[in-house]
Amino acid sequence: MSMVQPYLGNKHVVFFDNFFSSPRLALDLLRKDTYCCGTIRPNRKGWPYPKSKQRKGEAKMKLSGLIVATQWTDKRQINVISTSSNLTMATVSIINAFRLIKCANPDAARDTIVSSHLQFRTAIVKALMKKAVAKKQVAEAPSVAGQSRPYASAHALSKMPGRKWRCFQCAVDSVKTASGRTRETTTGCHLCNIHLHGGACYSKYENLKNGH
Repeated sequence: MSMVQPYLGNKHVVFFDNFFSSPRLALDLLRKDTYCCGTIRPNRKGWPYPKSKQRKGEAKMKLSGLIVATQWTDKRQINVISTSSNLTMATVSIINAFRLIKCANPDAARDTIVSSHLQFRTAIVKALMKKAVAKKQVAEAPSVAGQSRPYASAHALSKMPGRKWRCFQCAVDSVKTASGRTRETTTGCHLCNIHLHGGACYSKYENLKNGH
């Protein structure tokens, strides 16, 4: 606490690693009008999630006042404590969105954004990065006044790199080939990082993604 004494009371966000962090410290900082975010060791007093076995990409979250406890698994288990309102709402929104899309697609194939929390978060990051790049390109592009062709949407059906892969929408709809396998395709949406057939599959996926 003494290390950040000059910055207390100004609504700053303190970032730290698991050497310093604890629920008690987060609460003490909140009482001094200061927020925090950082990794935390699972054996800290008051931490709700002991070390446990989870599949890669799984996540848990608990909320107590402004304190958010998050545990998720990548190559190893990661525990994060946060009281920053922006970071808290972002975490809550992402986890809720993943749970909703997973409930809406219980039979989705593996290796899609629905199959694991890690792939879902990765898809969000990629989408945000591409959106930022697209905005920059539009801002730097010459005027298209008088031209009839508009800029293409970032979401578009195109050839995906590598071999054929299972169509996401066919997997959701349980559409099989004569041999009982999910239909495959070489096309898809680069932004969503999933394979899709053109026509009905692409249209149904777009409607689902946009909440129609």
